[in-house]
Amino acid sequence: EVAAARDQHQRLRSGVAPDALPGQLGRSEAGRLKMGELADQLALSTGGLTRLVDRLIEADLVCRVDDPSDRRVQLVELRPVGLATLEAAVATHLRDLEVEMFSRLDATDVRRLDTILDTLRRPEV
Repeated sequence: EVAAARDQHQRLRSGVAPDALPGQLGRSEAGRLKMGELADQLALSTGGLTRLVDRLIEADLVCRVDDPSDRRVQLVELRPVGLATLEAAVATHLRDLEVEMFSRLDATDVRRLDTILDTLRRPEV
């Protein structure tokens, strides 16, 4: 299971996994992003992103909307089903982390890990 989670993480980082796009949208302020921004964040070509968005539209997870500030730009927006799917995936992921990783740590290890993660979260100087 850990190897599968590692593989999934790698696919998400490389922009290959279809669930990467809803994750990016879920982290955005309004649950929507410009197509160009998504392509950059997921390291996809515009054609690759268009095909991915088309598949997610067919699954009713996202929709395209016009950018109110620039009619030439389209935004990709999470639909309610997409948001619910993303929330369920995050809950499952957190549960899996607890079972597969964190349950093996004692209180001292958890404090050490927390310190390390705080260090990693700080911006580089």
